[in-house]
Amino acid sequence: MPGVVRTSVDTHAGHPCPDGAPAHTATAYNSAGQSKVFSDGHLVVNKDGGLDCGDTVSGDKGVVSSKVFAGGKGVHRQGDSTHGHGCWVPSTAASGSSKVFAN
Repeated sequence: MPGVVRTSVDTHAGHPCPDGAPAHTATAYNSAGQSKVFSDGHLVVNKDGGLDCGDTVSGDKGVVSSKVFAGGKGVHRQGDSTHGHGCWVPSTAASGSSKVFAN
C-alpha cells in the first residue's frame, strides 16, 4: 500500500507543459485540504489539497483513496495523480509517509 501524502515534506514529480512553457520541477504540497489528521507531524493531504506550483488534488484527474478519509474526503497517496493546471498536465505524488499507508 502507498504512503499518505503530507504537507511540507512530500512533493509531486513535476510536470511538463505541452504548449512549450518550461516544465515545473517537483514542488511541495502546501495545502492539506483539512486541519485535523496528521502523519509524522504533518497534515495529511486530502481531495482538497494543493501544491506550491498551483496544482491541486481536486478535479476530475486528481486521485485519492476511496477507503481512507481525512476531513471527510479521500486521502492522496504516493503515486496518485494530481489534477494539473493551466497548460501543465497532471503529475503524480513522488513521495509519501513511510509509516502511514492507505489503500
